[in-house]
Amino acid sequence: MTLDLAARLKELRASRNLSQAEVAKLLGSNQSRVAKMEAADGSVTLDLLVLALLTSDSANPRSLARSAAEVHIGLRERDAADSLPDGSG
Repeated sequence: MTLDLAARLKELRASRNLSQAEVAKLLGSNQSRVAKMEAADGSVTLDLLVLALLTSDSANPRSLARSAAEVHIGLRERDAADSLPDGSG
């Protein structure tokens, strides 16, 4: 799944004629981090990769912020449910 997301990020960035540095600026990150995202480097978290996808695929900043928050909250809720001791998550 991470490889698919990384490939999609690269496609979106290219289709919008954005450099890695421009995507990094949108994320508040740096170009080398975006390069690692596109390479599906193991040090890149899934939520950061999803945020980068949303950033690259959104023209509306308010929509982007809302979507990013929803994804981030959803990932945290999933992680919390997965760590329940009774296995009910």
